[in-house]
Amino acid sequence: MRFSPEAHVAVAKLARTKAKSLEEPERTNEIRRSNAFLVAAVLAAKDRGGISLSGFDREAIDPDWAIVDEQVRCLSPPPTQPSPDDPRTQVRQLVKQAIEMPTAEGLADFLDFTTRFRRLAVWNARMAYIQRPGARAIASELEWQSIDRYVLPDAVPIIILWPFSPTRFVYELLDTGPLLPRDSISDPFAAKGEFKAATLSTLASNLKKQKAFRISIEPRRQGYDYAGSAAAQGVLPIDPTLAAPLRGCP
Repeated sequence: MRFSPEAHVAVAKLARTKAKSLEEPERTNEIRRSNAFLVAAVLAAKDRGGISLSGFDREAIDPDWAIVDEQVRCLSPPPTQPSPDDPRTQVRQLVKQAIEMPTAEGLADFLDFTTRFRRLAVWNARMAYIQRPGARAIASELEWQSIDRYVLPDAVPIIILWPFSPTRFVYELLDTGPLLPRDSISDPFAAKGEFKAATLSTLASNLKKQKAFRISIEPRRQGYDYAGSAAAQGVLPIDPTLAAPLRGCP
């Protein structure tokens, strides 16, 4: 995490204040620590106009902080946070999720997932698992072409880390063509017929009206071997109209 110049200066002041209550040699060491934070503030301020320690007495236990404070006050505003749609932000988010500890069930699923991809390092396997938990096979576009398959035009790449470059795009089996006949291998996800876009919106609308169960649709690619997940939902709130006492027959 990168701290702001203001934060570094604030810590430098605290270190100087602490130094006043210390005896030598601890006092000198604390002053040096304060100066180190000031140097860090100079480095952190480079992109915002910069500050200088010229005229600041680095040896004094109670220096003139106005020299630094005035320069910090004149710094340009810090840059705005990148958009969530920014590719670099998405990569950082993937890396963050990749190092988070999964649940016991999630760990078991992940271990099962990694056995399919022995070429991937554990870190990359984790990143692939987050993006496409149902992946059957993962390869680069060139590798798919080597076995007479091609990447579909609407394919969403899986981002992994790669030596000597920040990232690399790879693709899952479902991202390639020609489409595989699922019914020929008794696949439980095999389906036939024409899919109409309006059908999905109607289904989503009807699911929201259900009272006995909850089903949510995730508009993302899960992978060749994954169609969704199920979990206990606890006790749902009772619809007052369903809880009304029964009336006797007329």
